[in-house]
Amino acid sequence: MKNYLLIISSMLVLLASCDRYFDPGYEYLENDQFHFSQPASTVFFAGEAVSDSILFNARSYINGRIKEFTVEFDVISGGGSVTKASAVTDPSGNVYTGWKLGYTSFQQRLRASVFDQNGYYLSSSYLTAYGFRNNAWDTCSFTPDGSIESMVSDRAAGVTFMISGGKVYKQGVNYFSWEKVMALSSYSAFAIDMDGNNVIFLTTWQGEVLKSTDHGATWNMCTRPYPEDPYYVYTTISNDNSIWAFKWNYPTKISSDGGITWRDAGGPISAGGVGDAYRMADGSIIFHGGNCCSLFRSTDNGASWYHIITPGYSTKVYADGLNTIYVVTQEIGIAFYKSEDFGATFKKIHSVYPNWGTTRKHKMFQLINGSYWILVPGYGIVKSKDLVSFEDYWVNNNLTDLFIDHNGVIIARDWDNKTVYYRKNSATK
Repeated sequence: MKNYLLIISSMLVLLASCDRYFDPGYEYLENDQFHFSQPASTVFFAGEAVSDSILFNARSYINGRIKEFTVEFDVISGGGSVTKASAVTDPSGNVYTGWKLGYTSFQQRLRASVFDQNGYYLSSSYLTAYGFRNNAWDTCSFTPDGSIESMVSDRAAGVTFMISGGKVYKQGVNYFSWEKVMALSSYSAFAIDMDGNNVIFLTTWQGEVLKSTDHGATWNMCTRPYPEDPYYVYTTISNDNSIWAFKWNYPTKISSDGGITWRDAGGPISAGGVGDAYRMADGSIIFHGGNCCSLFRSTDNGASWYHIITPGYSTKVYADGLNTIYVVTQEIGIAFYKSEDFGATFKKIHSVYPNWGTTRKHKMFQLINGSYWILVPGYGIVKSKDLVSFEDYWVNNNLTDLFIDHNGVIIARDWDNKTVYYRKNSATK
């Protein structure tokens, strides 16, 4: 039996039928019961059976005896099917049917309509289930994944971890099932990231840094970058596996030994705020903070920095680790610029026009299986094979963040922070 998270809702309503009418002579009693009996929640893959024996109870007592009713089942959304379309209640007032989900919608509904012995319509109950589909966006406001804050995907080990509501979860057998990591339940998780050696780092709201060198099986405490301040710290990991730590009113710090020791980054980058850093092929470091126009380069391992003037109002940077850097700027819309001479000159390579603007705290460019996935808040997802030609993968003005699990399933977060959109393409596992 597969371990599925169940999400089912049942609701009783009184409706008029187009071909059979409510019995005006029927007197509802306080102990009348017309409802589905099913576990509280259900989520499946589209095309799977919710159950081959869904119980519906239609019970009304007259003179101590249970009345007999006819119950008709029909699927009103999702395109699924039932094994029994109509049945008469047994002496206990029960009827059963099987329900197989369809493919035409994520949210799917089964209706049970109750009729008395004279064929008069009495009431309807609805059962809601959800079927995750391939090659479609499925809108999910479940807990905990509807509020994903941070995610890391270890493709080598085949595991994905995420943070929601300050707790760490591990992806289950199915990409939409999440299991709380009990070994970390005592921590209030803030963010999670991973270096190029598949070492996972977790930061907490209390300013702690933990790491796992065995794909999340065990966790060890690192040295605090700011031991004097017991509150959260922002971190990012550069492509040379250095950890960068940021805290307002403190100097930016760098650890090159996996969080054992920390050193001040030096120079003006602390004023730039939370940012991204990249080690280039010539050994220099490119850094951009969270504040506008804070692009810097260091040629002495972060001891000193010089400012690079960017077009427009730059907000993010990406570097290929060779000699090319890319900056994201706010102009009339959002523009991508490319420089092959460490910022001496820039060339615009793409632009989009979002409905609203904000910056992302996570890396904006994600290279997955030979393709770049770029989330522009207020616009949607842009995709590129070479950062020369770009295509709109999904224009959705409500998106604020983008995550991709270890199998390549796309999870985009809505601005309301309680909704995510799943998409599993056929090419993914």
